[in-house]
Amino acid sequence: MQLVSRVRSELGVELILKDLFAKPTIAHLIMLLSQASKSTITQIKAQSNRMHFPLSYAQERLWFLDQFEQEKSTLYHMPVRLKLHGKLNKDALKQSFESIVQRHESLRTNFVEKEGVALQQVNQRDDFTIEEIVCKETEIHTLSQKILSTPFDLEKDMLFRVTLFTLDTQTHYLLVNMHHIISDGWSMGILIEEFIMLYTAYMHAQENPLLPLEIHYGDYALWQRAYLSGEILETKLAYWKDTLLGVEPLALPTSYTRPNILSHKGQSISFSIDKEISTKLNQLSRKYDVTLFMTLLSSFGLLLHQYSGKEDIYLGTYVSGRNTLQVEPLIGFFANPLVLKQSFQKNIKFHTLLQQTKEHTLHAYEHQDLPIEKIIDALTLPRDTSGSPLFQVMFILHNTQEKRIELPNLSITSQTLPRDVSRFEITLDMQERQGILHGTLEYATDLFSQSYIEAMITHFKILLEAIVKDETQLLSSYSLLTKEEKKQLLVEYNDTKAPYPKEKTIHQLFEEQVKRTPENIAVIYEDKTLTYAQLNTHANQLAHYLIKQGVQPDSLVALCVERSLDMMIGILAILKAGGAYVPIDPSYPAGRIAHMLEDTHATVLLTQASLVSQLPKTHSNILTIDTLDVSGEKKSHPKTAVTSHHLAYVIYTSGSTGKPKGVMVEHGGVVN
Repeated sequence: MQLVSRVRSELGVELILKDLFAKPTIAHLIMLLSQASKSTITQIKAQSNRMHFPLSYAQERLWFLDQFEQEKSTLYHMPVRLKLHGKLNKDALKQSFESIVQRHESLRTNFVEKEGVALQQVNQRDDFTIEEIVCKETEIHTLSQKILSTPFDLEKDMLFRVTLFTLDTQTHYLLVNMHHIISDGWSMGILIEEFIMLYTAYMHAQENPLLPLEIHYGDYALWQRAYLSGEILETKLAYWKDTLLGVEPLALPTSYTRPNILSHKGQSISFSIDKEISTKLNQLSRKYDVTLFMTLLSSFGLLLHQYSGKEDIYLGTYVSGRNTLQVEPLIGFFANPLVLKQSFQKNIKFHTLLQQTKEHTLHAYEHQDLPIEKIIDALTLPRDTSGSPLFQVMFILHNTQEKRIELPNLSITSQTLPRDVSRFEITLDMQERQGILHGTLEYATDLFSQSYIEAMITHFKILLEAIVKDETQLLSSYSLLTKEEKKQLLVEYNDTKAPYPKEKTIHQLFEEQVKRTPENIAVIYEDKTLTYAQLNTHANQLAHYLIKQGVQPDSLVALCVERSLDMMIGILAILKAGGAYVPIDPSYPAGRIAHMLEDTHATVLLTQASLVSQLPKTHSNILTIDTLDVSGEKKSHPKTAVTSHHLAYVIYTSGSTGKPKGVMVEHGGVVN
């Protein structure tokens, strides 16, 4: 995209990205330039002496999320920490950051609301300070976390903070934190590069070496709103409406019940891909004229397809959003999420998937100017503060090598800061360093356990190894199983010879499980759940009540309820009381229900209040499980004389004569 931007800036013509990929040679490029149409992207004009600007579309999204947060979070903090060893010139350090703050208006910007409209307010600040803390090495982590856990007030706070930890004259830590609404990953690179140049100059008593900026972020925000309108807007919207028609949430299997709203609490696990596999992935990419990003995207998409069973996978990624040369030197929030659709048909081969991914990705890049907010509005998708309605999983490949930070008289080490937040359900962040692919999988702890994510990483590595071994396989042929999982599936799970507790009843085995995992989820219905302990308590109280109604070993109790938590409570309560349950579907014809009640001479009929009016007349004692107050009953296990030889349930078949026939099943038969 930088090549396209430079051609646009220098020659005023528009190159189409997919044409560049079709034949990446100098001769082909010259031919494309001779045929290229005039660019529709206009120059950005500087607006001098202006204090207020509209928000860019990207900023508008974060402003919207910030307004709806009851408690301000650290989700959109962008921290970096450096360890400095050697002789630090604190005056040059302070002067460098002061110069950067004065140079970039975004670092002096707050966000205010005037007459119901959110605006950027550029301040003429001369109060920037670096907080210095004298401390011990063992205190660095705790102090850093305390500082980073302090949220930004977008209206009042300076959204750029610098802290210097001093251990001794030779050892310092530099902690920089910015809010995402004024910065992005590219901006962090600019910040470090300019800091190096300024610190080096000021160390040697030289002048500021940086050339003045042509425009500022506010100028870009004004330009963006003018550019994305009319025919240009409609053309880009038409592409995304067509591409994302029928988009559905990925809904991966989860470790825990999905909450209505995600808390954004998260953790991350880092890993590396074997150097040989990393090399072969690059070779595979060159073989099929695709980028490494496209190969990894196809592989990760295939992994998610196998996990979810979804044929269409929608993944998010980030593009720089800097599609004009004028904005490349600016610190500001330009990055735009891009939605990439992948379709997985089992009868295609991986190398075919690569070409499809290449085509879809290049088309998406051509329409990347459109902010994701505009797409969501056009598709009339419900907004959700938990995340994007367009995708739940993000994939990022950093295509630039980490620059070595070198300063006079200092050795510098960049440090990884642990994150306890996750913007998306899963984010796979990858980078190639010295020929080895490194990855970090960030995940929402509301949904996934550490063991789940560790298994996903293992499966991803297995898949990559299989792909580089043979990319001509059908997608359905790739297995994710480890050797241990294969053995478990083929050998251990098929070894069904085992002693079983033949003298125990169903509810006794359930009670043993309650002791082992009382807080684990036992039953889920729609958005409702019960733990083993909760289910056991409800069932015990109802069982004590049923015993008072005359239920004893081998008593038949009819159970006529809709699918619900009540159904599970009812079944267990009947068994605990010593009875045998007779399941009756409420949708059965009245005549069939009447026959089953008459045939069983059911002592009690457990049902729900909404079903009573449609039930036939019966001599059974009707109890409505959803309105029955058993809160006064004992919570302990009922003591009954029931054994594994007593009835557990009676199930009715259609019967050869047309009349349903009951089949009686004992506890021992079920346990076996």
